[in-house]
Order: sequence, then structure tokens, then C-alpha cells
Amino acid sequence: MNPLKQLIADDTGAPSSMRLMFLFVIIAVVFVWSVLSIRAGDFVALPSGALELIVIMTGGKVAQSFSENFSKPVPPTTNNQTSTPPAP
Repeated sequence: MNPLKQLIADDTGAPSSMRLMFLFVIIAVVFVWSVLSIRAGDFVALPSGALELIVIMTGGKVAQSFSENFSKPVPPTTNNQTSTPPAP
């Protein structure tokens, strides 16, 4: 499987649009920060807005993942052993 597809695939192997959006935001922020740092000739501090965007995206991904996992029905457990009542 393509490494990019593996990166944005969910647990079932299907592509996840939320993961793709998260990856895009991270790449965009790092790209803009890199260009600004190169032009300035020194490391530029990340603006608070960029950090807030990353935190919001992370929180959104966590909430989305939690809601997907919370809404899944729990399969019933199967017990292959038959229990017999204790002898008197």
C-alpha cells in the first residue's frame, strides 16, 4: 500500500477525510513557517494563531475519533464453555 494512503487510512483501511485535512493543515503550517524562517535567516516564532489552529484540529480529530468509537455497538461475548451448576 502507498505510504500516503497508509498515513490517512483509518482502522478499517478506508481513507479518512479528517486525517487528510489534519495532515494538510500540519504541512501548510510547517511550510509557511519554513519559508518565513528561511527569508528571515533565523528561526521565526510560530504565531499563536497557527498553534491554535493545530490545537483545534487535534481536538477535532480526537472528538471525531471518540464519537466514532463510542457509537459502535459492542459485540456480544460468546462463551463456548457451558457452565453446569455445582453438585449438591
